Amino acid sequence: PYRRTTDTNSCILCGKGRGRMANPRDKCVCTSMTHCAQCHADDKNSGLDKKKSIRREYKCRIHGAFREYTEYLLSLRNWCMVWVTMSILPLTVLLYMAQLSLGWVYLFMGVLVGSAVVPITLCMFWGRLTGTAMIAGSVVGMVLALATWLGVAATYEGGLSNFLDNTGKELSMLCGNLVAILSGGIITIVVSFITNRHYESGQAAEIWENTRDIDSPLSPWTEVYAKELNLSGAHQLDNRPSLQEVAATFRFARLMANIGSVTLALTMIVLWPALMVAIETMTRSQFTGWVNLSIAWAVIAMIFVVIVPLVNEAYDLFVAWKVRHKISCEEEGLVTLHHTSHMEPQREPRVHGHSHSHVNMRTPTPKVFDSVAMKTTDSGDGVKDEVIIPPDGGDTSSFALDKPINNDHSNTEPDMALETNGTLGNHVDSMGSGSEPVF
Repeated sequence: PYRRTTDTNSCILCGKGRGRMANPRDKCVCTSMTHCAQCHADDKNSGLDKKKSIRREYKCRIHGAFREYTEYLLSLRNWCMVWVTMSILPLTVLLYMAQLSLGWVYLFMGVLVGSAVVPITLCMFWGRLTGTAMIAGSVVGMVLALATWLGVAATYEGGLSNFLDNTGKELSMLCGNLVAILSGGIITIVVSFITNRHYESGQAAEIWENTRDIDSPLSPWTEVYAKELNLSGAHQLDNRPSLQEVAATFRFARLMANIGSVTLALTMIVLWPALMVAIETMTRSQFTGWVNLSIAWAVIAMIFVVIVPLVNEAYDLFVAWKVRHKISCEEEGLVTLHHTSHMEPQREPRVHGHSHSHVNMRTPTPKVFDSVAMKTTDSGDGVKDEVIIPPDGGDTSSFALDKPINNDHSNTEPDMALETNGTLGNHVDSMGSGSEPVF
């Protein structure tokens, strides 16, 4: 929607090529919003603007249009949240009037969306997966799950005429959820092999590169993980590490994610139901222990779902504030140093007691000739220039003075010592001749 004529290998900001297939002569050189001076100026101006109801206009030539587009999407998101919330409220009232319990709705959601679990999981790990296979597995799996769910419910007394009671039974919901998950996965894998028969192993790397191209040009993922990846220049949109480097950096995180997912799956699917089956009829003490275990599980889940994200978000806000405060302090220090350097009087270097503002003491030491001859030239505006004439007839353009030498002898300051690479011979010490050797 933002830029109609673009592809995955083109920068969404400037339209130039980027990544592995970009032409070096016409390659993207865009940077992120964090290192853009114009974006910082826009942020300061927006902070000074008190009219929050007026739509912001960003003047940055690189990120301005995309920032306006992003804010437009955020406004749409907020309105969508409002309308969805307003739609959920009457839907909840209708479910209550229909005497549907929350457990029935929760289990029925598994029948509807369970077929999409395996396709979504495979899209993150399997390079051979195709879009056709994902759609086929999700849709056909949902149809089979609904048919199984209704078929099992019809076997109970009263059939589908006693709809809520029979469809809400555990066996009906269990069969519907299992068929949704299993059929969705099997159909997705089979259709992927059929529709992508000419798959080569080298295509997996290109598929991963297309996935890595999905990025925000305002805050790229390389800038977010610059510390973990040990990147320099992460604010440049085209500066991205290879897939092998990313995999090596996050190998431990990937290992922990795999171990955690397998452990939770075995606990919820195998261990917990096995314990319930082995107990059969609980005694009072066993039931008390089961209730306490359920409460502990719920409390731990609440901590990880509610409290940990809040703490993590607060820490991220603190780090962002600290970095921003550090940057603002550095900018204020640079501004103060700049004003101080302009306010302090500059001492002019003196050579042989005479002030020469044109002498740059940081320039390399000039060449010193054994014998020095001077020539006076008239530039036409009444100012006479003193030029050194070396004995070998070399170039003396760099030694021409743009101002006449001040021969005022009233200054009694001591001579400044100058370091030279040669030895000055036949030094012209007479000040009454109207000329002085220039270094």
